[in-house]
Amino acid sequence: GVHTDKAESAGHIHAHAVIIVKNGDGRKINPNVKDFSEWRAAYAEHARENGLKIVATRALETASSKSYGPRDKSIVAAADHPRSGREARDRAYSADPANHHVIDNARRRIETARTNPIKIPVSERQLAVVNDSMAAWRNVASTQPDNKFATDILNRLSPSHVAGDALAALSEFSAAVSPRGTVAMPQTAAEMSVDLKELNEAVNEVASVMPEGSRAAFAEKSGKYLERIAERVDYQRGLEAAAPLSNAALAIVVTDARAISVVEDREASAARLLAESTEKLARDTTARPVGSPAEIDTTRAIAGEAEQLASVEARQAEAAHEAQRRLIANTTVPLVVALEVDGRLEELRREQQAALDKREAARVDGKGSEQEHEQ
Repeated sequence: GVHTDKAESAGHIHAHAVIIVKNGDGRKINPNVKDFSEWRAAYAEHARENGLKIVATRALETASSKSYGPRDKSIVAAADHPRSGREARDRAYSADPANHHVIDNARRRIETARTNPIKIPVSERQLAVVNDSMAAWRNVASTQPDNKFATDILNRLSPSHVAGDALAALSEFSAAVSPRGTVAMPQTAAEMSVDLKELNEAVNEVASVMPEGSRAAFAEKSGKYLERIAERVDYQRGLEAAAPLSNAALAIVVTDARAISVVEDREASAARLLAESTEKLARDTTARPVGSPAEIDTTRAIAGEAEQLASVEARQAEAAHEAQRRLIANTTVPLVVALEVDGRLEELRREQQAALDKREAARVDGKGSEQEHEQ
């Protein structure tokens, strides 16, 4: 089926092919990603044989952002224009707080597909696809200088490639300076600060060449790496100022503290959303009583419990952050029992104590060896 309804307004002529998933003998087949890729290539080949300038491409090969599906369209359509005969059901679905994030995500995917910002590769595989695609499109552009499509794709792939390379470098440096890193990085805090400054300047330079629609995404992704590296610089500075007796085991404790903080933040956020949703439901029930008095009382009780849970999770998140701050300042000071959080922080205390005991034992053994040597 060929669609020409948007030909004049958007220059968008496209065709759909409906494929029966059966082979020549009538048996059902189960196509996979590899099959679809081969079909796409075969389609493009037959099109070229018939005089059409079509190239088989995947979204990643053109730096296109993830698209949306029919479900997204139906969700947004039902929310904006309730269907005839199902108005009440569609309005109830849209009004339910539990569905708001589903509708918002569908809108976001549709808007992303409409604006089609440049996709930034965040893995080695994605970056390799972009690099291979650039080489292929350069070849097309060199043999077909008037091929505007090839030129446009190269203009999209170039910043995608630059941004991907920058993120890969940030990821590699972040892993190298991590306390768990396997790469030897005998750097002082001052040396790491110089590297961090250079990384910031490089990121700003890459951001300046990114298209407006993709600049924020790159800033968000690169910012996470820069923040992690900055925390490592602060940690190294604290080690140098606090005590030369720190060791790799204590450095791992700090990394674990950071991971606990992330988990606690996520749980606190989820608990707060639950509390807000149940509180709204309780208010609606009070304003427009629905059900028996017992059911209304149950709804209010659930809202109260959700609020208490949110309060507990918020305190736990703050305690986790405080533990992380104290460990970064000085890993050799044991965490106090007053920092109450669920079992994660208690396990972190035991981990820190074990590292301190191991370090102390090594220090005592070292002194004994020195005395024996003197004798």
